[in-house]
Amino acid sequence: ADLGWEGNSSQLFHWYLPAGAKYISLSDIDAKAAEALSRGDLEMVSVGFRVTKPSVDMPFEQRQMTFSQGWRSAQIIDQRGKMQTLEESNRMADKGAKTCAQFKLLLQGKYGNLVNAWRKGLDISGDGKLSFAEFNAAARALGFSGSVRKLWAELDSDQSGVVTLGEFAPDAHRSIEEFLGVLRECHGNTLKGWVEGLDKDKNGMLSEMEFEDRCKELGISSDAKRLYKWLCSPGSKGIVLADVDPKAAQALARGDHDMLLSLPGIIPKCQMTFFERQQLHGRVPSQEMLIASVCPQQRW
Repeated sequence: ADLGWEGNSSQLFHWYLPAGAKYISLSDIDAKAAEALSRGDLEMVSVGFRVTKPSVDMPFEQRQMTFSQGWRSAQIIDQRGKMQTLEESNRMADKGAKTCAQFKLLLQGKYGNLVNAWRKGLDISGDGKLSFAEFNAAARALGFSGSVRKLWAELDSDQSGVVTLGEFAPDAHRSIEEFLGVLRECHGNTLKGWVEGLDKDKNGMLSEMEFEDRCKELGISSDAKRLYKWLCSPGSKGIVLADVDPKAAQALARGDHDMLLSLPGIIPKCQMTFFERQQLHGRVPSQEMLIASVCPQQRW
């Protein structure tokens, strides 16, 4: 039953059972397998070799083909077969993504869309850009088998030395930036935009229908359905704040509703060097309070 055989196992057992015996052994099932087991030949590679007594009528090579030599030859043939299988597997793996288009298809298959691929597979640090070293490590880890330098040159269109989402997925980037720009314009920042303009029922998630309705209310000109697919994580039932803006989600977690620490040039006090902290003493209290208002337990 464990093997999935659906025949009459009781009848089969009695066919194999020697007269007067209570149990069946391997030799009852397959005598050649029992012989191979006694030789330690679990792969049964020696079974195909017929061992005969050497004869004077045999050629020299055939007389030299004793059982041990035959077994050794069988093992070599078996090993060659395994090596050929491995080489074939490597050749198949080498047929992976080698061009920019194939690489993006690979990412879409793994992450659902290019925005999720960027956030979860490429821009792991979340700083919005990739250096060549970061990109090279990510591309190889994701299974890209082509020239990473050629891929990099194709993506780094402005030759700035970094790749951004705008270069990686320009259509998605434009739509998302327009969406975030409207949230900032209407509510001051993306966190307040989420709390006040998007998540009106306060359940922490937006369904596709809710998202489309909120986009209409905000006057978003981009295709809301397409924008939803770019932002929604694969397998998720809806969009959460981290999908809209990861930095806003971090700000909410630390209670920074004004997203002060997300402003350019603002550095948490616990991330400063000793010299930078010493410079704070000469500043006005409001600036110091702004910088040191929140000190997270870890960097973001």
